[in-house]
Formats: sequence, C-alpha cells, structure tokens
Amino acid sequence: MYKENPKTKGSGIICCIPQTGICPQKCDDCFFQSGRSYLEPLVDNLPNMPDFDTSGNCLREYFAAKEKMKNN
Repeated sequence: MYKENPKTKGSGIICCIPQTGICPQKCDDCFFQSGRSYLEPLVDNLPNMPDFDTSGNCLREYFAAKEKMKNN
C-alpha cells in the first residue's frame, strides 16, 4: 500500500520509489539509507508506488542509484 510522504502531503506531489530493497550504492549521506526515511523498514515498504488515480498531480520518482550517478 502506498505511503504518502509527510513533507509533501496536500501539495499535489506524489513521491514514488519504484525500486525494491536497499539501493546498491549504499551512500552514507542518503536519507533512504540512514534509517530516517518515512518508509522504514524499506524491506517492507518498497516499491512505494501509488495505487490510485494520480491525474492532476505531479509524480516525483526517486531512483536512489540513478540520483547518485547523476550527481557524479
């Protein structure tokens, strides 16, 4: 079941994480690797994709490994 990001609640932004499990990059500074994520435990809550109509909303997909590679 989809878990809404508390920081974007009511904003029209739907945060999606299509990956399963922990990112293989394991970056020390990553929010999703630090245990501080609203999706903890990640093993139980990923992928986190909406299971409802998202028409009229902005979908924000987050790929941890892709994001890290893009910043290097």
